[in-house]
Amino acid sequence: MGATTTQGTGPGSVPIKKKVTEPASLGINRLVGPKIIAAGLLTLKDSSDFVKISAPIGNPSDYCILLTGTSKTNPYISRSLSAIASDIWQFEVTAGHHDLVHYVVIKIGVS
Repeated sequence: MGATTTQGTGPGSVPIKKKVTEPASLGINRLVGPKIIAAGLLTLKDSSDFVKISAPIGNPSDYCILLTGTSKTNPYISRSLSAIASDIWQFEVTAGHHDLVHYVVIKIGVS
């Protein structure tokens, strides 16, 4: 399908009064479905460490955390995601001594 004009008129164009307005568009904070909030690599200082992230919209129970490690010791969440301030959330990761742990925080939802 090709454009018939460069003026926005002609077959397939929408009259200006019927175009989508700004409030009708979806911003990143209003998307429905899963969304990655934070991802990163953590080098544990000992056998556990905290990850702090900027607080997204909603409750900590609206999010899940996925972990993977680089050693024989499987990483796990020893303290769940919780708010420590109005704009900061944290969770604690435990694994082997000085392990590298990859994490992803995902908003739960169906796309």
